[in-house]
Amino acid sequence: MSDSELLGRLLAGEQKAYCELVARYQGAMRAVAYAIVGSRHADEVVQDAWLAVVRSLNGFLGRSSLKTWLLTITAKTRLKHNRREVLLDDLAAPHGTVGDERLADDVLEKLLLTACGESPYRNC
Repeated sequence: MSDSELLGRLLAGEQKAYCELVARYQGAMRAVAYAIVGSRHADEVVQDAWLAVVRSLNGFLGRSSLKTWLLTITAKTRLKHNRREVLLDDLAAPHGTVGDERLADDVLEKLLLTACGESPYRNC
């Protein structure tokens, strides 16, 4: 299936199409994130990038390939991640609270599990 067909299915709201998108491009997005931020934060950057993709899917204009668009979002997400990390590092979290990054991971995981019916990394 071509990227344009996949995009059409995504825009129509087909959840299985999202799973196919993850399966097709997760590795490339992680490679970009790993090259930019290293292994420690690569998964966080990719998760944030997937959220950005879902939020801006209607804004894809087709001026580049879908893969280029996704990898660009991943690279730009790194910049936002770095800014957020600096701001969070300046704040002292109260003892016993869950950090903002961990909460974001939990929320994203629930969204992905719901969208794919289980784990997007195993069964999509």
